[in-house]
Amino acid sequence: MLSTALAGTAVQLGPSTPTGAERAADTIDAVAADGAPAVGVYPLAAESVTVAPTAVSVTADGTTQSASLQYGPVAPVDPGTTLAAVLAGQPPQQAYENVSAFETALDTTDRSTQQYTRPGQIRVRTLTWGDIDVTLAGR
Repeated sequence: MLSTALAGTAVQLGPSTPTGAERAADTIDAVAADGAPAVGVYPLAAESVTVAPTAVSVTADGTTQSASLQYGPVAPVDPGTTLAAVLAGQPPQQAYENVSAFETALDTTDRSTQQYTRPGQIRVRTLTWGDIDVTLAGR
């Protein structure tokens, strides 16, 4: 007589692990949704990161993954600019002569996409000056 027993295993898989792009987008969204001046930093090991007004892409190990931002648009910041100093924590009132100059800088960056090579982190800052409420994102 031959007897065969079959054993089954049930495995419940949770949601897939978020990608670096999803985690970066979550950080940007959390700061943007805060409603008050806020700062966030997301450390990441990536070959490059691209921040657009409504999305973020992360390239790591030769693979690029993208995620949409739920709270946007954000203002991608060009490194080395006065706006980058504001992203790093300088008050806009110290960086710009007046609200109009700050608004002009934002109008320029709001239409751009910034790519950062080996950024190490993504920094996000939401702030208000006068009638301007903005979320800055970059390295």
